[in-house]
Amino acid sequence: MTVTIRPPAYTNLPQSQQVNPSELRPIENSVLEFAIESGARSVEIEVNGDKRTIARDANRSLADRMTATRSGYVIVTADDGGRRLMPMTVIPDALPAVRIVAPGGDLVFSGGNRRLQFETQATDDFGLRSLRLRYTKGVRVRGRVCVHGG
Repeated sequence: MTVTIRPPAYTNLPQSQQVNPSELRPIENSVLEFAIESGARSVEIEVNGDKRTIARDANRSLADRMTATRSGYVIVTADDGGRRLMPMTVIPDALPAVRIVAPGGDLVFSGGNRRLQFETQATDDFGLRSLRLRYTKGVRVRGRVCVHGG
């Protein structure tokens, strides 16, 4: 059996192939492609309790694909009695860490230049494509503060 692991495009990681793997360690949302060599007419693939039967296709191949969303196991059972169990550890895509470095807290303006400069720091395990800043501002009207978002 050959398993091709295709990581999500945004990771910019290359695909990899494993022949007769003892375990699978895909990144979350990777596509796994199974190419099974067997004399069997069909195989059953069980992934974390979900089973499906795969029959030979027009090319006489036994193949299947799935998206790796959670850790667990993959069992491939051929109708001729062959069986493979592979533990699967799905590596989660960590959330980005974002920090506003400046300004360091709430600001109060009584007039003058109302432009602000922001400095941010952001890291992510596979890179960050964009960052959107959401803010609230308060405006004092007749002694009350009205808050507006942006």
